[in-house]
Amino acid sequence: MKLFAVLLLFIGFSVSVSAQTRQKALEKFNDLKRQAEIQEKIILLPEEKDFDAATKQNVGVFRILPREIYDKGLFMTRGGGAYYSFQLKASDYGNASDIELQQNSLSVGFAGANYGFIA
Repeated sequence: MKLFAVLLLFIGFSVSVSAQTRQKALEKFNDLKRQAEIQEKIILLPEEKDFDAATKQNVGVFRILPREIYDKGLFMTRGGGAYYSFQLKASDYGNASDIELQQNSLSVGFAGANYGFIA
């Protein structure tokens, strides 16, 4: 009977420790995810000098990353920052993406019969 009681206490303690460990792991994971989101936004931002030049010319500026390097699941942004929507001013794939950078080429029409022109 004492062995059974000790066994129950051990199992209860193990479950409690396991739940605490899992909770700490989830908290750490969520913190790392937040940090990764911040770093991703920094990576996707154009440089300050580019912002300054664009402001002087009254135009917009954005950064687009090569798909073959960054679209490997590291970025939370769908497409790894290789796409851009001029309408939404967004770098993720699927939200009215207008252009794509892949293999040193800008392309359009990658989502079907959607075509655009760069002048």
